[in-house]
Amino acid sequence: MKSVDVPITYEKFKYYYRHIRNGSSNSEPILVISGAFQNMDSWKKYVKYFSAESTVILLDLPGVGRSDFLPPDKGVDFLVGSIYKLLGELSISKCCLVSASYGTPIAYRFAQKYPELLSSVVLGGTMKEIPRDARSRIIHTLHLLENNKMEEFASYVVHNGLLCRDENKIVARRKLVERVIYLQLKNMSGDEIVRYISNTWRLLKHEPLDLSDKPRVRALVFTGEHDVFTLPQYCREMAAAFKNAVFTTIKHSDHLSHIQQFPVVTELLMRFLKNESLEGMAGCNAIEYFKA
Repeated sequence: MKSVDVPITYEKFKYYYRHIRNGSSNSEPILVISGAFQNMDSWKKYVKYFSAESTVILLDLPGVGRSDFLPPDKGVDFLVGSIYKLLGELSISKCCLVSASYGTPIAYRFAQKYPELLSSVVLGGTMKEIPRDARSRIIHTLHLLENNKMEEFASYVVHNGLLCRDENKIVARRKLVERVIYLQLKNMSGDEIVRYISNTWRLLKHEPLDLSDKPRVRALVFTGEHDVFTLPQYCREMAAAFKNAVFTTIKHSDHLSHIQQFPVVTELLMRFLKNESLEGMAGCNAIEYFKA
């Protein structure tokens, strides 16, 4: 389980990966790319489970963690290229790609461009584009950050579109997660602020994903049943944009289902990665299948 962060360079941009080897496994390695407020360290709890089955590679893409800052004009396809560079560097011919939120459009594009390099792909909390009704709220958060209004920024993100605020809907660990996310956002460093602004503008400027070219990759798409950011219908649309996909929602959770319902999400991912049945899983709603 011991590992170090290893630097790699793609088109003069330095970024980092962490290689947790499982010498007894014959299955393809699991490559993990993070969401907007995540980095490699965010996946420590999951690594314990993933690494029992397979080698795990955690990746901080350019613009994430302590990897080099990436200007917003470097789009999603640039980040796809950085994943391709890493797999070539490690001589990996096939892997499972696990992604969350900000990382999901990158994973989808990678599946479109390089399906032969993937045994499967996981998208947690995804959509083909930032919808029009959310764009003004997101741009407002950028203005708050640019003016160093950290408390107002953290409160606005928590209360205006990231977390489910409907008290009539059950969300596990609601108050704890709200408090943790608020403090994380309020205490973002100057470097984290610059990266978040750039990464967010990258997605705001990006054209909607072309869902007509369906990747030939086995896929799992999921989110919380009360997700108010990447709505379940957005995620279902992405599942339908694969030739072979399953979709479900996690009970009693929202966009942060991986925190609120960690045991459920862990079991869902492990069953999928081992190609086991997802039927009858406690904590999940109906399993939907998409074939083309």
